[in-house]
Amino acid sequence: MARRPVAMARHPVAMARGLLGSALQAAMVLAVVVTPSRCASGQDVDPLAEVMSGVAWEWYNKDLADLTCDNAPDALECNANGQVVAMQLNGASNETLATIPACIGNLTTLTYLNLAENAITGSIPESFSKLSLLKSLDLSTNFMKQPIDVLAALTSLTHLNMSGNLIRAPLSPAVGQLPALVHLDFANNLVDDVKELSALTNLKYLSLHDCAMGSESLRTFSTLTALQFLDLRNNTFEGSLDALTTLTRLQYLSLAYNSVTGSIPAALTRLSMLTFLELAINGINGPVDTVTAMTALRFLSFYQNNFSGSFPVTITRLVNLTYLDLGYNRFSGSVPESLGQMSNLRYLDLGDSSLQGSVPASLGNLTNLENLGFSGFWFINTNATTGPSCGVGGACVVDQNASTSFCSACPAFCQSCSPPGLCVGCKESEPQPEQSTGGSGLSTGALIGIIVGGVVVLLLAVIGVGVFFYLRRMKRASRFGALAKGVCVEYTMKEMEQATNSWADSNLLGSGGFGDVYKGVSPDDGTTLWAVKRAKVITNDFQREVSEMATKHHPNLVRLLGYATCGDLRDRIEQVLVYEFISNGDLHRWLSKDAPSPLTLKQRLDIIIGAAHGFEYLHGFDIVHRDIKPANILIDGNMQPKVADFGLVRVEGGTTVVATRVMGTPGYVDPAYSRTQKATPATDVYSFGILMLGVLTGKTAIFEEGHRTWSNLEWVQEKLAQGAVDEIADPSMGDDRPPTSAVQRIADLAIRCTATFTADRPTMARIACEMEALRAEVCGGEEDLVHRAHRQVDEELKESMEQEREMNAELFMTLTGGDTGSMMGITGDMGGMSTPEVQSGSQV
Repeated sequence: MARRPVAMARHPVAMARGLLGSALQAAMVLAVVVTPSRCASGQDVDPLAEVMSGVAWEWYNKDLADLTCDNAPDALECNANGQVVAMQLNGASNETLATIPACIGNLTTLTYLNLAENAITGSIPESFSKLSLLKSLDLSTNFMKQPIDVLAALTSLTHLNMSGNLIRAPLSPAVGQLPALVHLDFANNLVDDVKELSALTNLKYLSLHDCAMGSESLRTFSTLTALQFLDLRNNTFEGSLDALTTLTRLQYLSLAYNSVTGSIPAALTRLSMLTFLELAINGINGPVDTVTAMTALRFLSFYQNNFSGSFPVTITRLVNLTYLDLGYNRFSGSVPESLGQMSNLRYLDLGDSSLQGSVPASLGNLTNLENLGFSGFWFINTNATTGPSCGVGGACVVDQNASTSFCSACPAFCQSCSPPGLCVGCKESEPQPEQSTGGSGLSTGALIGIIVGGVVVLLLAVIGVGVFFYLRRMKRASRFGALAKGVCVEYTMKEMEQATNSWADSNLLGSGGFGDVYKGVSPDDGTTLWAVKRAKVITNDFQREVSEMATKHHPNLVRLLGYATCGDLRDRIEQVLVYEFISNGDLHRWLSKDAPSPLTLKQRLDIIIGAAHGFEYLHGFDIVHRDIKPANILIDGNMQPKVADFGLVRVEGGTTVVATRVMGTPGYVDPAYSRTQKATPATDVYSFGILMLGVLTGKTAIFEEGHRTWSNLEWVQEKLAQGAVDEIADPSMGDDRPPTSAVQRIADLAIRCTATFTADRPTMARIACEMEALRAEVCGGEEDLVHRAHRQVDEELKESMEQEREMNAELFMTLTGGDTGSMMGITGDMGGMSTPEVQSGSQV
């Protein structure tokens, strides 16, 4: 085949700034030619068709013998000699591979290989040992389980991504024999024993989150002094933060959900470049003032540790913070006025501490707050703080231990919430000190005499009424103790009958395993709508169940407002729960043919993400739902999901406490749970995967089609096996149907939720994270603040590494006199998380 010139590269390399700081700028355009693939010796090898055999890629010439870099630009890149230097067979946008073709090992000039998001099982072929020039290998999001020892031969590797596979073994020693690695990602596997990593002293990026590791020591990473990014979330790493004080180049550090103990060492301030520090859900104690010297921080989470003492006032010096989470610790004292100086804050959580006193008016200056996606929403729940004075704007206070009426007394403040109504039960401001009357007039003694006389006359008239209401309040308070603090209200059965029009059939909304659900109206104001559940079966655990539900507050959980019982606590004959009324019904309605309108793609992703966050919150308290299905996902007026019927099963110390309620719904029940009768968070994940498939396909968990009964799981797996991905999405979406790659990702994640081995299933946090990323890609919407912060720091790290790579490339060009051919294969060395650039007619 004759050579012919092709178009210039899509991304010309801009060269600027010589060694001596010259101001000269030039643009270099790479015009290249391509030929059929050749081996390193220049001799013709087997046609590339053999490498691609069995893969029906629709976008290139069906005559695979003629496959070249010219007619398959989306898959291959060649150098000026016609040798293949880069291959991208990413299953996210094409059909998927089931195994890695061994013939790829014959392409000995490869420097970049991307086989991510396929359905690859098995191991890496031995033939890969011949790829001595390979610098970047991406096998992420596949189903590989086997050892990867062949990697030891790939000594030129700088970038290796094996995340999202099923590798269940100690980390291969081969990985520790790759001294050139700068980027390593093994997240979402089941690897452990990572001591081999201590030899990789050139690493800049290391991600091992969600690996379910055993008891590993943080000391393993103390030698990796070049690290800029370290993500160890959701593991069981042990030790103290002292082990990481040598990593002075770190910009990103996440240790959330581990077993880190001890205090914050003073030496941690050596990490002066750190912008992201996440230590949530560990056992760290002591003062936190050390971090106030780390002024580059923009994200800081100490959520659910053992910090105690007075509120760390010095933390307000971190004026660059956009995210601050100090919740679920034991801080005491008051919220300082200086917190209002942190004007960049977008997320603030001080929940579940022992803070006292008033919320300072200065917090009204924090106009950028947008926790959980609601602009101006400040989350400071379950403390004993009081509301700000009227006129404070820009932030909403939600205090779920507060009593009543601040919002009604100060409606202008609550209307600043977006959407209105997020101020729930805010406490009234504390009374102001009495002011002196001043001036002339009656003496103080005379005034006192007149006032006392008037009070005595009135006192006898009202004392009976006062005693009556006092005793009534005391009776309610004594019934369930803490529940009478404004979190949950005890009502009488007479009030329940009044609210539901004596349990009228016209008020009946539906029936479930717990009982009948009625639409009600609050007798307190005559306008607030309720959903009132009347139990069919009386349970002896009612007090525990109410206590459980009343103290759980999350935007994606249905809120319990009150309860009522009839009879003695030990001999109840009637039990009623009062919930907030959710106006748009349940998800089952919105997925049915009778839906008011088809759900859009964004609405479906919002529902998956919001529900996952709700279940993630419950799992954080070891609460397992056990009956996840569309009927238990309610949809509010903003088309956001709220989890219903929760709080009745808690996992404690590895055992399961079971209350009297529905044990699950056919089609949604985890087979492992059916066998063992032991519910765990993984039980919910299985059911949630089935629910995700329903949201994607619009089908029920079990349905009839083609003269047979299908489960939705089997049906989707069958369509994937047939390559009919475009037939999976709910046809009611019409023109809003997601791209094939998005359908594949949702289906793959849902199927991972149903893995036979429960340890292979993702967490609810992981589900939300992956779906938030997908939503941002296909809908252009904003991600959850936590995920957005992770992504933002990640992108900034990429940018800094890219600048470093460009500087090295320019230096190389200067030293070689502009020999672009010699530049091949080395410009990606310092590329951080970017892919190597190659001379070609198109970009991988």
